[in-house]
Amino acid sequence: MFGWKRKRIGKIEAKEGASLIMVICVSAFLAAFALAMVYTAGLLLSNASRRLERERCYQLAKSFSQTLDGELFRYTSLDGADPDSFYRFACRFLEYDGYMDYNPSYPETAYHYKAESPAGAQDYGEIEIILYKESDLGGDGLTGIIEYNWDQDQTLAKDPMEEITGQLISRYTFTVEVIVERDGMRYSYSTVYDPSVTYREDAVVCRNPDGARISWDKTTQKWMTDSATEYRPAGGTALITYEIQPGLEKLDTCTFKKSIREIGDPDESGAEGGGP
Repeated sequence: MFGWKRKRIGKIEAKEGASLIMVICVSAFLAAFALAMVYTAGLLLSNASRRLERERCYQLAKSFSQTLDGELFRYTSLDGADPDSFYRFACRFLEYDGYMDYNPSYPETAYHYKAESPAGAQDYGEIEIILYKESDLGGDGLTGIIEYNWDQDQTLAKDPMEEITGQLISRYTFTVEVIVERDGMRYSYSTVYDPSVTYREDAVVCRNPDGARISWDKTTQKWMTDSATEYRPAGGTALITYEIQPGLEKLDTCTFKKSIREIGDPDESGAEGGGP
């Protein structure tokens, strides 16, 4: 009889031990699950913080790019343009041959400028502006031919120079890339423009079929040679060639039109995102 009781007590103790083990396992599982939830929550908060930092970096790049947009669209000619304006610098950049066409094989053809943040504005991070120009493969529009009929043009009293200087010339595409680096983030925001320019009459050189230089006299409405004599083509008709010699001092108007806007992806590795 006592043996039976001892067996029953042993079974009860065994069940209680197994229950205790199960409770310990479940507790350990719940503790691990709680730690996993805490870890996951920490990752979510960290990712949310990084997304917020990326968004700030993007907004800074976009805002600065829009500011430069406004500077380029603020004027249409150098007359009245602020001497220190980005518009004037962009015109000089396009007209000056010292700034070479962009070539990916030669990094020095992309021109870098570090913008200084205003005093007390450290939250803006580091801002870099990259400029480059690429020649229009369709031709520069700087040369052409005028068909001159002496009898007819004298009757109509046309001014060929107005036709030459009135044409819009697109020699380049112009890219402005803004890179902002802040809180370990780097964001690139690029805008491509199609500039159109016109030049003054003193930029135009005209020559007769023999290659001699001639010029249009607005008062007499005649073509004149360098010796101040009227040029009359043999047979009454001639093809007069002209060449526009560009330069900042000869620029009449310059307008910018957006062509392409490329928004680069944020990059935490320090490499540039997007852009050419």
